[in-house]
Amino acid sequence: QVELQVVRSEDANNYWNGSAWVAVSTYVPASGTTAWTVPQPGPGWDDNKLVQLFVRARDGAGNLSGNTTTSFTWDSTPPATAVADPDQSYERALSTLSGTAGDGVSARRSGLYNVWVAIRQNPDGIGGWWDGSNFSVTDLTFAAVPGGTGWIAVSTTTDGGPWTLSGAQAPPFATGQKYQLRVGAEDNAQNFNTPVTSFTFTFDNTAPTAAISAPNAPQLNALSALSGTAADAVGLAKVELR
Repeated sequence: QVELQVVRSEDANNYWNGSAWVAVSTYVPASGTTAWTVPQPGPGWDDNKLVQLFVRARDGAGNLSGNTTTSFTWDSTPPATAVADPDQSYERALSTLSGTAGDGVSARRSGLYNVWVAIRQNPDGIGGWWDGSNFSVTDLTFAAVPGGTGWIAVSTTTDGGPWTLSGAQAPPFATGQKYQLRVGAEDNAQNFNTPVTSFTFTFDNTAPTAAISAPNAPQLNALSALSGTAADAVGLAKVELR
């Protein structure tokens, strides 16, 4: 016969007796001998708990083996990500993309494994994804899961903490182009944030133009209204007169 003891951390009732968590140390019988199984505790493992397993075997003569042990931390909660910059629908300067990522506050979290970003040009059309050199990754080759084709690993500090993408890794943004930034993270238990965080913006670092139509002469004897024209490659927010 094979017997298993399941112990969870940080709980008064931390022993599994086959149907409930109890305070008394107990072993549950396994199905099988040379190959054995025990169903997971219902309704499932508790999130962010350290679980210790002790297994022993008894033969037909009543001889009992010592315990073989192992432990693991159960973490089913995905990490969280956020975008700090860009933070406007229209951006005129963006040398560094930044945000935050973390795997929660539990002392038993598995911890942040990696953070990736994906940047697409012209997300409303047939734009490509940034590969570190060009916007050459197509939708057919772009990986839906962070970490694959079209995703770039970004620098991170603590868990949780900031992430950044700058320098040669960041793309040269072009005036008048729309971009979509996606941020994905994975923790050490292989949980991904789903859906990934995304932010869409238009880049515009070219100043608009303005001209005066009226007055149109140095001396006037009638002027019912001041008028002129203004234009911008992306779109005007307002026109001011002083």
